[in-house]
Amino acid sequence: MTKKSKIISIISLSLLFMFFYLLNFHTPLFDDDLYIGQHQTLITLWNQAYADYFHWNGRAIGQTLWRILVSSNIYITSLIISLGSITTIFLLNHFGKPNQSSSYSALRIVYSFSLVLLFAPVIGQTMFWRAGAGNYLLTTTLILLFILPYYQWFHQGQHHLTKLSALLPLLAFLAGWSNENTSGGGLLIVLSYLLAGRYFKKLSWSKIQISSVITYLIGYLFLILAPGNAIRTKATMPPSWFEQSTFTHFKNGFKLVSKTLFHDYKMLITLILIFALVVIFQRQLENAIEGLLWFAAGLAVLYALSISPLGQDGGRSFFGGIIFMIVALLKLSTSAINHYQKKTLAYLTGATFLVLLTMLGLLKGAMGTLDAIKANQALQTRYQELEKHQGSDKLVKVKPLSYYPKKSFAINYGLEELSNSDPHAFPNEGYNWHYNLKKGIIMK
Repeated sequence: MTKKSKIISIISLSLLFMFFYLLNFHTPLFDDDLYIGQHQTLITLWNQAYADYFHWNGRAIGQTLWRILVSSNIYITSLIISLGSITTIFLLNHFGKPNQSSSYSALRIVYSFSLVLLFAPVIGQTMFWRAGAGNYLLTTTLILLFILPYYQWFHQGQHHLTKLSALLPLLAFLAGWSNENTSGGGLLIVLSYLLAGRYFKKLSWSKIQISSVITYLIGYLFLILAPGNAIRTKATMPPSWFEQSTFTHFKNGFKLVSKTLFHDYKMLITLILIFALVVIFQRQLENAIEGLLWFAAGLAVLYALSISPLGQDGGRSFFGGIIFMIVALLKLSTSAINHYQKKTLAYLTGATFLVLLTMLGLLKGAMGTLDAIKANQALQTRYQELEKHQGSDKLVKVKPLSYYPKKSFAINYGLEELSNSDPHAFPNEGYNWHYNLKKGIIMK
């Protein structure tokens, strides 16, 4: 790796960071965000996490990250989310590189970014909306960071954390407690690297690796055994759902996940399988197996939703699983192309296809960004009007938004709009709290 290539890669990451930062800076609060106080302390964060854990939601890590994002000023919030986004893209690029390749490749970084734009579900709700960024983007970043040292150990034969190795159990605990289905997929990947490294490469396990897996499991158990999970399910699901057996839930959920994958992600899955066959034909067995491992983990993450009450429709809950699949596509596609000598017909054909795929992702990103900016401006106009009614003791009526998004890059794409009849319904009550509206708000 030349110094010039490294500099170009850093510049590429910096430009991508600016994209995320500027769009996050332009993105207002929405729906769930409006329920959260603007001022938080360690005590208030603890109290809210405690109440959530025992009465509503076991995701104490993701929920706390969300509250920090909402309560911070816009500069800090944009910085945190943008760092999470760029770290995730860099890790995708790192995990998805062919074996023996350098992590620094500007073209591969842009390719990774484009695949996220092209395939990641509801980007506006997971990478720009505060509630989604805290519970999905940043938790997925934690899980990928947890996987990183095991990946490096498998490929380079050593732990590589040196002085920071003592922090791995803490990172593991936080990652394990972060997201129900994605945390399970992260554990599957780590155990696969540990077993493959031990029995195929004859590498030895370290105490820090084993203790970190244990703390990850402890965090995961805290997550899935939270008392609030059952309370939330009872409050959100109809009585008929509880009359069905676990097998019926799984069967129906499995069908819904399969339907979503076929409808929304058949292109991603088809590309993965095609490149897997090419890499196997090229006898790059390690690259093929590793790529298919990430693909299998992604499928496991998504099909775990079969036993979940909700989330089989391809929304935010699909984020972690699709991110794992993007790693698989990166690994397999770049391995297939790099197998050929440069300037040969096979190499040029494959490289041209990857360039077209990259351009398709960038085009989707450009169209989505313009749509998101229009949607953000419409929300800001509504909020400016509501500022005039701050503390009102009259029923406040607002007009419909001047623009509703058509692309999934906008934070309010597919999310609930204000009720036109019940001033205390969700999300109206969040507006009432945020603007101190005594009699509430409805939409005209």
